Amino acid sequence: MSELRFDPHSEQYVVFAPDRLNRPHAYQGISKLPDNLFNPFAPGNEGSTPGEVYAQRAEGTHSDTPGWEVRVIPNLYPAFESQSLLLGPAHPLYSAIAGIGGHEVLIETANPQTPFEQLSSEQLVHYFEALQNRLHYWQNQSGVRSVYLFKNSGAVAGASLPHPHSQLVALPIVPPRFEKMNQFAQEYYKDNKRSYFEVLIEEELRLKSRVVWESEWVVAFCPYVSRFPYEVIFYPRQPIADFTQNPQNCLRELSGAVRTVFAGIGKAARRDFPYNLFIQQPPVGNGSSDWFRWSLEIYPRVGGVAGFETGTGMWMSSILPEAAAERIRGVL
Repeated sequence: MSELRFDPHSEQYVVFAPDRLNRPHAYQGISKLPDNLFNPFAPGNEGSTPGEVYAQRAEGTHSDTPGWEVRVIPNLYPAFESQSLLLGPAHPLYSAIAGIGGHEVLIETANPQTPFEQLSSEQLVHYFEALQNRLHYWQNQSGVRSVYLFKNSGAVAGASLPHPHSQLVALPIVPPRFEKMNQFAQEYYKDNKRSYFEVLIEEELRLKSRVVWESEWVVAFCPYVSRFPYEVIFYPRQPIADFTQNPQNCLRELSGAVRTVFAGIGKAARRDFPYNLFIQQPPVGNGSSDWFRWSLEIYPRVGGVAGFETGTGMWMSSILPEAAAERIRGVL
């Protein structure tokens, strides 16, 4: 059970999910899985997890048995569930809603020793296909208003288990930040008769100073207002709002781009850097490709988030995005 409380003064939601206190915190900043640590995501341990809702597996193998390449399961400690209740008392100045939605784990590979950034291009295509399947499912569920994928890699970035995995959350609300972004994109399109993202990508490709990857389907660059050192954002060059609408050509190019850029950041910043990854989608039923495009964002956690960022809501970075992009390009 969980509850979302909203502060209208700061336009901030907080999710209260007491059941997540029971999560394992096995990750100790190490890259190799210790022999004595039980890994519920490893092949052979399928009975220790909730039953799979999607898998890409070898022909002739059965659900919840070994033989899978990518596997998706409900989160054992969900922040959002199909049924939930308010957990606390009402307040006259604030609002609260039950944490109804969904929370799943996308296990990226059967091999616990292969990190996401070292998966082959083919493996990454299968990962993105799994994501498309689950996005399509949750976008068609009653009460779901937005769906996002995020990944925590490394203890600093919030990972609790070392086996490579991502998480998908289906929310009963649109977070205020994304509500504002979608509204801005709609108003920009209305005023300019062109998509903000079309103009943004066109300008970044013209200037080149922040671009780290470009191909027929995908472009990646360090955002002009980067919050994290070596932050990189990927966009489709075609007007595609919904990630589920990406054709195979786009998924293949995105897979190659992600592999290459991760390698570049690792050489430019440091090897085995902790990071968060996030895929942004438009709100359910309210995101036209006329004005919106999906994005994949990499947030390297090579700089700390401290009192300034927490208190002001502003960010402080030690490297300009132009310099970061130049360093990444220089090692590719």
